[in-house]
Amino acid sequence: MQQDNSLDQINHIRQLLLSHNESDQWIVTELFEGGGFVEELLVETMVVAKLSKDQKLRRQLAQYITRYASPALYKVFTTRQSWNIQSERKLSRVIRKATQHFNPARKRVDVWLQIAQSMYAYRGVGLQYLWHRLRQPTAVLALLREQVQGRMLDLSGKDFSFLPKAVGQLTSLEVLNLRSNPELSRLPAELGQLTQLHTLDLRGTNVYKLEVLQALPCLHTLILGYTYLYAEEITRLSQLQTLHLPKNVRLMRSAEDYTPPSPEQLARYLTKALPQLEIIWY
Repeated sequence: MQQDNSLDQINHIRQLLLSHNESDQWIVTELFEGGGFVEELLVETMVVAKLSKDQKLRRQLAQYITRYASPALYKVFTTRQSWNIQSERKLSRVIRKATQHFNPARKRVDVWLQIAQSMYAYRGVGLQYLWHRLRQPTAVLALLREQVQGRMLDLSGKDFSFLPKAVGQLTSLEVLNLRSNPELSRLPAELGQLTQLHTLDLRGTNVYKLEVLQALPCLHTLILGYTYLYAEEITRLSQLQTLHLPKNVRLMRSAEDYTPPSPEQLARYLTKALPQLEIIWY
């Protein structure tokens, strides 16, 4: 493409290419044919060529990769590893394996970031990888804010293993959904800055310490699943009003307790410490 194309023009073409509108994506191929391929969009082209459901479009985009990609990037494209994934953890493994041919290491990291950014824009997966690799706190915060809807942050089912410290800057959050992230075992201390948070869903996580939640004055609803928590952790949340628990949860009272109490015994133990607490069994 002509050298006088502005950054705004390239970004506009990037948006068309990473859209889920096949008509827009075909417009991009027409632009490539008419004005020349935009080599700044090589990684984005590769991601769409790997993941598009339109076989004809995939073949068309593959021609540009064959023609313009470096030998190392072409190896990334031709790997047999499937990129059709939704797991944050699996994506990290795929990117590391796919870019192992790149030297020096700085170039490898650049490609990692480009692939993750394109995967995130096109498929919504790659967020944790970007949290880890981006060094600027403002960039991490911007990615988090993209996930906020109203006053709720829904990070459920993403296979996250950690939360970035920047989550503490989302001070207007009222609801945080971390459900179904089994690799998540710790909550960052910065979570204690969410002074307006009133509902937290930890089902399907392995969080085993709730100390940071003691700093949340408005937290009145906690949703737990099968957990390694000790019940005494819950009794320290003096502000808590509603607790959701599965009916057959095996929740030890403390580290010294070797026999899980029955639901009735557990309820008595919790409400003795927190008289205002309502337990909702599900």
